[in-house]
Amino acid sequence: MSRESETTATPTLDSRTSSTPTLPPPPSHHSPRQLHDDALGDFFGGRGHRTRTQHRTPPPYSPDWDGEKLPGYSSSPDYEVDTVARHLFKYGFFFPLFWAVGVYFLFAPMRVTADWQSDRTEEEKEKMLSEMRATEAKWAKRCLWALLSFFVCLVILIVAVVVSTRRH
Repeated sequence: MSRESETTATPTLDSRTSSTPTLPPPPSHHSPRQLHDDALGDFFGGRGHRTRTQHRTPPPYSPDWDGEKLPGYSSSPDYEVDTVARHLFKYGFFFPLFWAVGVYFLFAPMRVTADWQSDRTEEEKEKMLSEMRATEAKWAKRCLWALLSFFVCLVILIVAVVVSTRRH
């Protein structure tokens, strides 16, 4: 019996129970794709009749839960200062010598001018400078690793070419 004939069947009498007619389930509104998948499933012995999915609500919170365990929200999570070493790392994929210049920031001291951030206090300036230095060092280390990886790949390529030319 096909799915179409199930939904368009007329009420039948069930002789075992009573004389009340048994109606088929109401027709579901499914997309043509879902109906096609059901037809393929019926042909290949897939799932049975598609029923509507029950909407489940999430479980209630535990009674001993307190909101203090959740992480705090900030206006700009994981904000990172935009540094020169970061740009050199990104552009190094196009021109690897930029990675060599980026490594320089590992060893160069960060100096500021006297009028830098003149509207801030000395503590704020020191905090900003230390954050900038930490970020600059992180990206400079990435430049170093990228440069070393580039040289390792270059050496492997050169060795492979030399070995392959000697065999022929």
